[in-house]
Amino acid sequence: MPAVRESLAKQGFDVMGGPAADFGQFMRAEIEKWTRVVNGAGLPKL
Repeated sequence: MPAVRESLAKQGFDVMGGPAADFGQFMRAEIEKWTRVVNGAGLPKL
């Protein structure tokens, strides 16, 4: 929906479309990346 896309873009989001499988792959990669960052920083686990 163009209005939603525009609203999100104004908030700084990068709106992308695509298959759900691609989104799942992106999310897994992000979780892996940020897990390494948090663990490398020595932050306590909640």
